[in-house]
Amino acid sequence: MNQPWWQHKIVWGLGLLGAVMWVLTPLLGALVWPLYQPVQHPIAILTAADNTFRTVFVNFGIMAGLFIMIFLLALSEYFKHEKQHSIANKIFQVMLTLLFLLAFDWFWPLRSISQAALVPHVWQVRDGVAGVILVLVALSYWQLGRSLEYGQQRSLGNLWRLAGVLLILFALVAGMVNLLGWPLTGLFDQLQNLVTIVPIFYTSWHIIRLAEHK
Repeated sequence: MNQPWWQHKIVWGLGLLGAVMWVLTPLLGALVWPLYQPVQHPIAILTAADNTFRTVFVNFGIMAGLFIMIFLLALSEYFKHEKQHSIANKIFQVMLTLLFLLAFDWFWPLRSISQAALVPHVWQVRDGVAGVILVLVALSYWQLGRSLEYGQQRSLGNLWRLAGVLLILFALVAGMVNLLGWPLTGLFDQLQNLVTIVPIFYTSWHIIRLAEHK
């Protein structure tokens, strides 16, 4: 009998690959475009409408996002198979919010590089929408964490819940830093980026280990 597609280790490994690509995006930005300053500039500057390398970063992000979505879909199918439908539904919610997050920069990019380089940053409607999406991502992480805890996956649950809290915390600190006029927007953007992806990386690694011991 053939294995379901979601049981293959290659599929589980896509979570690791997509997570690594996600985290390496700023490093790629610094290598390809030397003017990019990760501590000062937000990651969104890489996909700004007038950035010469926009296509490179958009395509790289699409690949990373696709790998992560396939992994999360497989994870959802795994928990359905284990009769833990609440967890599967919360994973689907995480998928939707991450899709919103990824699509936001692709379809509503910064108008110009100079817009992102201003310190302090001038708040616009786009920033409000980005904030709402970030809150949705954080809430979906928190809810998934609670479901995992109820499903006897305490370590995973704690990680997802912690990530949800840190996303909001770093966003608030980034806003305060901007109001103070400190050129550290990029630093807290990097921290949000890292916190977003760590639970996915760890969950992928955890599932692969479980598969090896079965």
